[in-house]
Amino acid sequence: MDKFTNPLQGERLYLRAYKEEDTQPAYKLINDYSSIRTARVLPTFPTSLQEEKDFVGEAMKKSGPTFDFAIVRNEDDVYMGGCSVQKFDEIARIANIGIFLGKPYQRLGYGYEALSLLIRFIFNELNIRKIKLFVFSFNEAGIALYKKLGFKEEGVLKEELYREGRYHDSIVMGLFRRDWVKN
Repeated sequence: MDKFTNPLQGERLYLRAYKEEDTQPAYKLINDYSSIRTARVLPTFPTSLQEEKDFVGEAMKKSGPTFDFAIVRNEDDVYMGGCSVQKFDEIARIANIGIFLGKPYQRLGYGYEALSLLIRFIFNELNIRKIKLFVFSFNEAGIALYKKLGFKEEGVLKEELYREGRYHDSIVMGLFRRDWVKN
């Protein structure tokens, strides 16, 4: 019999439920403009500590159909960001996802590992057949990451986001379970 392995445990990080202790580091990361400019549809107005406490409090209560996970580094249990299953269509078996990784942890392979764990959870534990996400056209690193994970561009929503004095497109990307290469 195969030894059970935690589907949310990776080599360098793991995904877990939010804890109260995540509030302060999340608050610090979410208020770094360079971290949030590609992750938030709403204007990049600073988040208050109370808003972040409320978010963490709500995330601690949920267990589906929306799932919020803290992304935590194995070596020192440092909070690095979060990822989520944001929408879940039980009939069509489609889930929307999102990820936020603080600037100090970007471009180091953490996003790839965190999303690989999230994808495995979605396909193997939630029995979803398709994962969908939206990415801003100026987020070249994000687009490259999603393509590396197997996502394909499905469409472009023209001028959906106003950021930094200009309108930007929002790209819709999808990944079917049948096209997913398990790592």
